[in-house]
Amino acid sequence: MNKYDIVGIGAGPANLSLSALLGVRAPELTARFVERQSSFNWHPGMLLPEAKLQVSYLKDLVTLVDPTNPYSYLNYLHSKGCLYQFITANFEAVSRSEFADYLQWVFNSLNNVDKGSEVTDLDYNGEHLKVTTSTGDILLTKNLVLGTGLRPYIPKCCRSIISDTVFHNSEFMFKKRNFKNKTLAIIGGGQSAAEIVQSLISDEENMPAKILWFSKRLNFLPIDDPPFTNELFVPAYSRHFFSLSSAKKERLLAQHKLASDGISESTAVLIYRRLYELKYVKKLPQICYLLPSHELHDVNQLDDRYSISVSDLEAELDKQYNVDGIILCTGYHYHEPHFLKKISNQLNRDKHGLIVDEDYRLHWEGDKNCAIYIQNGARHTHGVADPNLSLLAYRSARIINQISGKEVYQNVEGDCLIQWGLVQ
Repeated sequence: MNKYDIVGIGAGPANLSLSALLGVRAPELTARFVERQSSFNWHPGMLLPEAKLQVSYLKDLVTLVDPTNPYSYLNYLHSKGCLYQFITANFEAVSRSEFADYLQWVFNSLNNVDKGSEVTDLDYNGEHLKVTTSTGDILLTKNLVLGTGLRPYIPKCCRSIISDTVFHNSEFMFKKRNFKNKTLAIIGGGQSAAEIVQSLISDEENMPAKILWFSKRLNFLPIDDPPFTNELFVPAYSRHFFSLSSAKKERLLAQHKLASDGISESTAVLIYRRLYELKYVKKLPQICYLLPSHELHDVNQLDDRYSISVSDLEAELDKQYNVDGIILCTGYHYHEPHFLKKISNQLNRDKHGLIVDEDYRLHWEGDKNCAIYIQNGARHTHGVADPNLSLLAYRSARIINQISGKEVYQNVEGDCLIQWGLVQ
């Protein structure tokens, strides 16, 4: 058995941020991170060649709370010897492939991550939280940080038919993608759906005969990205959101949907131009049917095809379509890890999920000297920015300050140009 000040479960971007910030300013805190993957992968099923980040590259693992940290994106570029060229290229947005490479660079640089090790058991022994791993290690800690990430959301009507022809968009790059002359349904109106549609209509050798693109939204709407909307992704707004009633939070999360889940203008333009080219220049039969205000509510398998039932929300009637495949661009949700089973009845919940305090600490009935923190699982308490890259460094710094009992990271709150709440 080994004792650590901090044990992190999962080494995705959230806990990579925590580890990178710990090593520089709080080296006296011993930490160990358990990651089931032996190599780093960041949404590999959606690393399409054209995919771009929808946020600034400065919203990396560390920069917004520690610009001098060696694990910054700028230092990554410097280490590759391409910082001048990156600046000269004047990219409108960083490619997700390069940002994934940056995350892998950090993952490979840290020496406190147990790669290829999975948590098999978590218990409380009366003094410490005890973590048992698949490699036989037993780790004891007073501070556990959950960084297991989000899971793809699969609509209930599709859960029994997931296959090579019905799958979540997170699996897109792993599929054979033999779509030539097929009819495909794309479910969802966000950026992931748009990227897949753009990829499908650009592949002349493997282009589907028909694409039915369904969205519940009134149109294929752009990401809400002006400066004042982006103030939703700063610490001051996260603090304000946390102070609101549960009912108000629920309403605001619905209203803020497009702040994080709209379509980038550049992607929308590429799709529109390509559809124009296919129809008016190449004079091909219509390939892509864009169907807003349509909601999927049932799927039935017909031998090797599928009959999908959708509700036309404007006409208020149901429609059926037969398709060869379904790609579910239906987002992600937090799912409590299986290893919490032994302490599950000690974790406090409300109707929205686990109860989380302002410092991302879970409310539980166990020893108050043992803390359990959650990364990327507090959207219902901290707002739309929680699963976004924007507050990665801020959240990690708050957790470090809380565990340390002092302000290891200063000025992490930043400022805000909108007065959320009452003006003092």
